[in-house]
Amino acid sequence: MAAAERIVRPGGSIVMAAACEDGVPAHGAFARLLADARTPVDLVGASGAPELDRWQAQILGRVLARAEVHLFADGLAGDTVPTALLTVVRDLDGAVASACARLGSGARVAVMPEGPLTVATVRPHT
Repeated sequence: MAAAERIVRPGGSIVMAAACEDGVPAHGAFARLLADARTPVDLVGASGAPELDRWQAQILGRVLARAEVHLFADGLAGDTVPTALLTVVRDLDGAVASACARLGSGARVAVMPEGPLTVATVRPHT
C-alpha cells in the first residue's frame, strides 16, 4: 500500500491482491490498534507511549486518508479486512473495473507486481 500511495491521486483507488497467509499478527499492538480505530484519522493520530506496530497503523491511516483501498486476500478471514478499514474484494477483475469506472475516462492503472519492492514515480504529462 505504501508503495502505491506514492502514485495514487488523492481520492483514487488502490486495489491489492495479497496472500496474507499469516493474517494479522497476534503479537504486538497492530490488531488492537486496528480494532480501536473507526477512521483513518484514528490510525494516523494514534498517539501515546511508543509501542510496537504503532508506525504500521499510522502508515495505513495515511494511505487510507489519500485513497480507497480494496483488498483481495485469501489468507484473511471474515471481518479482518473491514476491521482494517479496507474494502473486501472477492472478484479482482471486477474491483479494478469498478475503480476505473468510478474514476472516469481519465483513470490510469499501474500494476506493481513486486508490491513494496517497487519504487513507483509519476512523470508529469508533457
